[in-house]
Amino acid sequence: MKILLTGVSGFIGARVARRLATAHELYCAVRRTDLALPPGARPVVIDFAAGFDRDALPGRIDAVLHLAQSRHYRDFPAEARAIFAVNTAATAALLEYAASAGATRFVLASTGTVYEPYEGRLAEAEPVTPTSFYSATKLAAEALLQGWATRFGTCALRLFFPYGPGQTDRLVPGLVERMRAGRAVTLDGDGDGMVLVPTFVEDIAAVFEAALDGGWHGVINVAAPSPVSLRQLAGEIGRIIGVQPDFARSGGATAPRIVPELARLTERFDLARFRPLAAGLAETLLPVPEGA
Repeated sequence: MKILLTGVSGFIGARVARRLATAHELYCAVRRTDLALPPGARPVVIDFAAGFDRDALPGRIDAVLHLAQSRHYRDFPAEARAIFAVNTAATAALLEYAASAGATRFVLASTGTVYEPYEGRLAEAEPVTPTSFYSATKLAAEALLQGWATRFGTCALRLFFPYGPGQTDRLVPGLVERMRAGRAVTLDGDGDGMVLVPTFVEDIAAVFEAALDGGWHGVINVAAPSPVSLRQLAGEIGRIIGVQPDFARSGGATAPRIVPELARLTERFDLARFRPLAAGLAETLLPVPEGA
């Protein structure tokens, strides 16, 4: 297939690019031509935050995978315009481009945070009213896909707690930094803290590849099938890095349970392919042997 991929410089997008470049004609939307791409991948220079240049893209395409997000996604309200431009406006423009270029498939990277404040079932058919601007722009992008679903296959993957080698400024690397510095891990409620589903980045990339190859439709939660508490996660990290974690209470009355229903994913993807937490953390935190 002839594929346009956005977000190739990102944590997940880089892995997706490596998987697709060997089997497809891959075009990667980039802001700079000096970005390293997998062998065979072709750069297409576009800055979604500054507008959308249709003429820069291939005249014909079979599929679009939109994984790009603003570098300033946490800087609300200062960067609200840039967040909207990449998450929502670029999705609208790429959908129009996909239709005009003859695409049959469009896959969007969405987020499990659309379920904020995480009350009730985290199931795709449930109504959602996200509480953050970032999540609202992602939900708006999902809604745009529905308008094109009669023209070509559209799929939104709601991702939960990606982690893996090279990640920064997220939950797992934050816990590693805190524990190595001797600072306590804070737990909400009076139990073992938040319950969540850490999901290894290479497994998420495999789901994107499966969604593309299988022509998936609709909104689908993507997460590892084994929930853990924050205490369990910190304990496993500590075992690998050789640090005994300290814990403290945050004062929060209850700990959230952020565990999505995976019935739709189970119909399309073998959940046994997801790495167990211990294996994924070992790949993330242990040094790679020389020559590996």
